[in-house]
Amino acid sequence: MGAFPTTGHAKGSVRYLGEEVSGLAIEKRVSRGMCLVPEKRELFATMAVEDNLVLGAYRHKRAGERNFLDRLDHVFELFRV
Repeated sequence: MGAFPTTGHAKGSVRYLGEEVSGLAIEKRVSRGMCLVPEKRELFATMAVEDNLVLGAYRHKRAGERNFLDRLDHVFELFRV
């Protein structure tokens, strides 16, 4: 149903913008605009903020987009106070 296999007790489906996405690979879900928002801040706590942001651009790299890191300046601006 989700990113991890269920134990057999869970049933249901996942719909996003009216489309069934339960069977889609994680990469396909991300390309449609879905993402994970962890409940705790410990997911990549050992990594620098910049490294976390670069990791967020990974799907653009996999898609073969050139200069995908050029947009990081804009992303950094979003986090400046």
